[in-house]
Amino acid sequence: YAKRKAHANPRVQDVLWRQATLSDIALIAAIEKDNFNLQALAYETHVQNTLEHPHKTIWMASINDRVVAKIHVDTEDPKKTVLYDFCIPLEAHDKGYEGILVQSIAGLLFEQSSKKILVDVTDEYDLHWYKRLGFKCVGVYEHWRLRAYVNPMKERVKQLDSMLLNFNCYKMQDQASMI
Repeated sequence: YAKRKAHANPRVQDVLWRQATLSDIALIAAIEKDNFNLQALAYETHVQNTLEHPHKTIWMASINDRVVAKIHVDTEDPKKTVLYDFCIPLEAHDKGYEGILVQSIAGLLFEQSSKKILVDVTDEYDLHWYKRLGFKCVGVYEHWRLRAYVNPMKERVKQLDSMLLNFNCYKMQDQASMI
């Protein structure tokens, strides 16, 4: 109990959000790499593409001057804002930040004129977690995700047609939740 109390759950007003910039790419990739088994360079390219997209951004959350989360935001459809790819650095896990962070980014986006916030959730655990925060499931859709494996003995080149790829397709079911 004392250890949990030492972290003292932050309040919504303790969270400072800022939009990520290109100088944050390495930090954002490091947060993802610590949590998931991915290639940093490929993810850095994804982050750069997101930051350069006119309707997408990445928000970074800090508590006590320490980055504790990042979340991707898509505002392409003016009727809704879509949140996805929410991730917390490993050192910030189990400190009670998650719920406060989602509540604070939703509040910030509503202040910035978002009328509806959807969350793109890709597994059952996350779906139930968002439901506990007050989101409700408003739709389910299916898509196919491709996983590409590159032969590590070959020189990796940027031209997709010159890479040797072995595609492994598997069906994914995604849920969308709404505040």
